Amino acid sequence: MDAIDIATNEQERELSRALTYRKPEPPKQSTGRCWNCKEPVEQGRRWCDKRCMTEWEQLHDRNR
Repeated sequence: MDAIDIATNEQERELSRALTYRKPEPPKQSTGRCWNCKEPVEQGRRWCDKRCMTEWEQLHDRNR
């Protein structure tokens, strides 16, 4: 194993570690309903309040 292989392996480990702590990507488009509790929300919004946004993020966090 040469220096390039060692560096490549270290880079892959660091990338994997960084992806472990990445927050989930929220849905891009509003549907008129809260993405968490499904209650109606104003057009352009994805969640009805901060609590629902936090719950959705925790539910969809792939690392828990």
